[in-house]
Amino acid sequence: MAEFDFVVDTTPMAETVSSVSNHVTATTAAVVAMQTAVIASEKASAKKICNNVDAGFHSLIRSQLSMKISVAYTEMQAKLALLLEYSKTLRKTRDRMESDFNRVKRQYSQIFKGLDKALANRISQLDKNAVAISGTRQKTILGMFEHHIPEVIVTSGEVDNTKQKIAVSRIKEKTAGSLDNLSGKVSENQLYRSLMDTMLDDSSTEKMTQEYIPVIYSSKQSSLVEDSYVLSLNFPDYLSEQAKNSISLNILNREDLFKDDKKSDFEKSTISDEFQSLISSSAVDRRVAEQMMRLFRQGGC
Repeated sequence: MAEFDFVVDTTPMAETVSSVSNHVTATTAAVVAMQTAVIASEKASAKKICNNVDAGFHSLIRSQLSMKISVAYTEMQAKLALLLEYSKTLRKTRDRMESDFNRVKRQYSQIFKGLDKALANRISQLDKNAVAISGTRQKTILGMFEHHIPEVIVTSGEVDNTKQKIAVSRIKEKTAGSLDNLSGKVSENQLYRSLMDTMLDDSSTEKMTQEYIPVIYSSKQSSLVEDSYVLSLNFPDYLSEQAKNSISLNILNREDLFKDDKKSDFEKSTISDEFQSLISSSAVDRRVAEQMMRLFRQGGC
C-alpha cells in the first residue's frame, strides 16, 4: 500500500478558528450582557407595573373613601343641624319647665309657709301661756348655753391658765344665774299648772253640757245720729268666727234686756271713780280733762 505524505499549511485555518473563537467569546459576552440587560429591563418593567398597579389601587381606594367620606360628612352635617334644632327645642322646653317648676314651687312654698304659720298660730292660741313659757325657757336657758359653750371650747385652747380661771368663774356665775332662772321658771310652771288645774275639769263629756263664755257687751250713744247707740262686742281670742257670729246674733236678739238694765248708784260711782283715775293718770291738758269729765257726766253715768 502506497503512502503519501502531504504537508498542509493549517495556519490560515488556525487563524480563522482563532478568529471564530474570539467572535464566539464576544458573542457569548454580548449574549450575557443582553441577558442581563433584558433581566434588568424586565425587572424594572415589572417594578414599574407593580408601582402603577399599587398607585392605581391606592387611587381607587382613596377616591372611594373620599366619596364615602363626602357622603358621610354631608349626612353628618344634615343630622348635626337636626340635632342642633332638637337641642334648641329641648333647651327651650327645659327652660320653660324650669320656669313653670320654679313658679309652682314658689306658689306652693308660700301656701305651705302660710299653712305652717297659720297652724303654728292656731297651736299657740290654744295655750298662749305655755307657748310663752316654752319660748322663754328656750331663749333664756338653752339659748344661753348654746351661745357660751362654743366660746368656752375655743377659749380653753387659746388662753392661759389665768384667763381660763376667769372664764370658769364667769361660767359658774352665769350657770348660777341660769339655775336661779330655771328655778323661777319651774315655780312659774308649777303655778301655771295649779292655775290650769283649777280651770280644768276631769268630768266626763259624754252628754251635752252648758258652758259659760265671757263676753263684754258695751254700747255708746252715737254722736252723729240722735237717740242712736253703737253696739260693741268683745270675745275671747280662742273662739271661732262661727261661734262669735252665733253669740252676736243671740245677744242682738236680746238687746232690749241689756238696754233696760239700770245701773245702781254703786256701779255708777265705781265707773266714775275709775274714769277719773284714768284721766288723772294720763298726761292730758287740764282743760281737755275737764271737757272729758263734762261729756262723761252728760252721758248719763
